[in-house]
Amino acid sequence: MTTQLFSNVGVTTRNGVTRVRFCNGAEARTIVLASAGHVDITFLDLPEPMTKPDAVKFLVERKADFERVEDQIAIDEANDRYNTVVVKGTKAKVGKTGSKANADIASADATKTETVEA
Repeated sequence: MTTQLFSNVGVTTRNGVTRVRFCNGAEARTIVLASAGHVDITFLDLPEPMTKPDAVKFLVERKADFERVEDQIAIDEANDRYNTVVVKGTKAKVGKTGSKANADIASADATKTETVEA
């Protein structure tokens, strides 16, 4: 995974698909995304430059600031993508023990899920 640092994180929607986006310079990135057909563009300034996993953790903490359900789902999906590790076929969630996100991962036909401290 990349160690590139970003100063902004947010969500955008294009063709009905909402995703988390990372950038350095939200104003310029907003113009580029809008010209490409993105709507509902929202970026937050990070308190310090962060990697994608750390920026997503920050975004999860601020998820209540996003009123749209689509935005909150995109944030959860990004958290699953950037803050989950696979260890020998076992999916391990990086984060707090007993969090709701960890409970949601477990299912009868899914691989064994365990929580590890980062």
